[in-house]
Amino acid sequence: MESIKDILPKSKLVRTLQFKQKWLNQGFTQVSNRLLTDNSISSGAFRMYLLLMMRCFRKSFSYPGVETLAKELNVSRMTISTYKKELKESGWIEVKRRGQGKTDIYFLLKH
Repeated sequence: MESIKDILPKSKLVRTLQFKQKWLNQGFTQVSNRLLTDNSISSGAFRMYLLLMMRCFRKSFSYPGVETLAKELNVSRMTISTYKKELKESGWIEVKRRGQGKTDIYFLLKH
C-alpha cells in the first residue's frame, strides 16, 4: 500500500499575494465555468468539489477525511457519501481507497 508521502510533491507553499482585507489572505479557489454550469450535480456536491479543490494546491488530488468534509459542509457522513457518488458518476472525481483507517484520495478530473 502506497504512503501519501510517496504521492505528494516535494515543494513548499509560497505565498505570493497579500491583501489588505485579512479575510482574503486565507486564500481563494478559482472555479471553472464548466463546473459552475454543470447541472448534473447538486449544490452540496458542488461545494464538496470546491473543498477538494481548495486542498489541491498545484496538484490534482487531495485526501481529506469524511469527518473533515462533513464538518466543513455541516452535513452527515452519509451526505458526504451521496456527494461523492454524484461527483464520481458525473466524472468530476476519481476516488482511490487506501484501506482501513486511512483517508480516500480524491483525484480531480475536469478542473
